[in-house]
Amino acid sequence: AMLTAANISLVAGTVAITALFVLLRALHRPVHSLPETGPAFRAALAYAPVGVIWMSGEGLVEWVNRSLCEQTGIDAELWASRPLGEVLTGSLSSELRTHVERLLGGEGERFSLTQMWPHASGRLRRVHVEGVRLPMATAAVIQGRYEQIDDRLYSQAGWQFGWRVEAASEDIASDYDYIDLRLSYFRAIPLWDVPHQTLRILADVGSYHGGPRDFDAYGLGGGSNLRGFDKEEFEGDAYWRLSLEYQRPLFGYKPVRGLVVMDLGRTYEDFDDLTLSHTQADAGIGLRWRIQTFVDLTLELGYAWPLTRGGSEPFFGKL
Repeated sequence: AMLTAANISLVAGTVAITALFVLLRALHRPVHSLPETGPAFRAALAYAPVGVIWMSGEGLVEWVNRSLCEQTGIDAELWASRPLGEVLTGSLSSELRTHVERLLGGEGERFSLTQMWPHASGRLRRVHVEGVRLPMATAAVIQGRYEQIDDRLYSQAGWQFGWRVEAASEDIASDYDYIDLRLSYFRAIPLWDVPHQTLRILADVGSYHGGPRDFDAYGLGGGSNLRGFDKEEFEGDAYWRLSLEYQRPLFGYKPVRGLVVMDLGRTYEDFDDLTLSHTQADAGIGLRWRIQTFVDLTLELGYAWPLTRGGSEPFFGKL
């Protein structure tokens, strides 16, 4: 599969405090400083003293914050799913659109311009715009999986081994070289004669080389790895993770199983730094519930406690 990424960041400010921040969402491997437009992102920037626009890779406006609506006099509904050039009028829109198109096309790395901002009320504001093209990459991805799994509906027995290679070259439609290598292993072992009582072993390791500076390829914490820590609390360009999970049906009701987990793992700046010192670990308890009505999925929830510090974290996920 061939995937392409393009990011552009634009910052504009008036002589007063007005500012515009435009984000073009990455199609692949976004720089970590560009967040997704989830609830936390929107809540943090809804009342920021800068106007914020989040745009798709196709150039359509996906979301704007309240500050931008006040600065431009244009309601949020009028921004939605429209090209920037259709919402903004006047010379700023035309020149800004031209510069954005050039950066997306790989012509230059940055631009700077000063124009008059056309407010919906008819007034004009002097605005300075800075634009920077962030790194792009075209990546080839190859992956495979070997398994011998006996699916018993409420549990499994067997093993699975997987691998994944992702790479890009500066000589082939990319601004940088990188290679991302990952291996994974899973084993499910039935315990004694109790139906669906299982020990699950999950392990994976990854190593990332090259790429833009100040970019961490992996994050551990939250979800189904290092459940007792904050989401992606630990970041780096290499990592390993091991999880042990014991599950057993509760009160003879097979769809609901009690869960005891232990997670270990660590990230590193480089694979050459790989050691077992300063390993992060946690332990937790929870429930797994297999839902078969209308959907077919397994949900898990519980609490986990770090073994290397105080505190606790709830965890929630699906299998």
